[in-house]
Amino acid sequence: VYAASDAVSGIKAAARRINDLAYRGARYGDMCVVAAGSVAEIKRIFSEHGIPYFADSSGKLSARPLARYVLTAIDCAQRGYRRRDMIRLAKNPCAGVDRRDADAMENYCNARLVDYLGFFRPFEEPAAERARARIAASAGAFTQALKNAYGPAPFAAAVRGLLAAAADDEAAGKIDNLLRQLESLLPERCPQRLVCECFSEGLDAATVGALPAYTDTVTVGAPEVFRGQTYGHVFILGFNDGELPAYAADEGLLSDAECGEIGGVEP
Repeated sequence: VYAASDAVSGIKAAARRINDLAYRGARYGDMCVVAAGSVAEIKRIFSEHGIPYFADSSGKLSARPLARYVLTAIDCAQRGYRRRDMIRLAKNPCAGVDRRDADAMENYCNARLVDYLGFFRPFEEPAAERARARIAASAGAFTQALKNAYGPAPFAAAVRGLLAAAADDEAAGKIDNLLRQLESLLPERCPQRLVCECFSEGLDAATVGALPAYTDTVTVGAPEVFRGQTYGHVFILGFNDGELPAYAADEGLLSDAECGEIGGVEP
């Protein structure tokens, strides 16, 4: 349990100790780091110290680029290709558009006030045109598939067509599971607006995260991650700064009698 002047100093102290233990023959897999809140700083410092680690990075499915890509494509189809939506679609990493081409398309559209069906006419600048052509093709095909999608099955087919070229396999699998749930729960014929709302709420409710690493790595996470597990070395960060543990009662965590039993601890 490390006491330090700030959180970063505590993480660096733990990193030095972990490397020292590894040098003396301890396995990284026998160590864990208990931390509350964000683990971004832990990831950065452990990377700088060359420590292999696994930190659960689960979050809402709706926050994944692939989910945002699908939701933006729905906005493009339903709102008639508004400039802001089409630019968001082009700049999404799942669109397959080069970042510089997407920036060129954004500048081109804003300078010339391109909107709506203007995205289906060729642009004069090559970089902007490359982005426009790719986005117009995917958005146009999706809109056509969504045109008569009155019910969960045709909606799911349209979304699956959009996912076909996606690289995010984990999120794609979760989205496909959600589509199957919609197909089984919603009536065969229902308004597209209802299907879209249920789809959006389902994305927001679902979570997706990295698979646990079973190789020789230091596990980083909140206390609940380590329930029922045994480690040779446990590093607890943020224990005494109000983060960990979450404890609101007035009495101390350890009684005077318990301190006596532990030994070497002054009440």
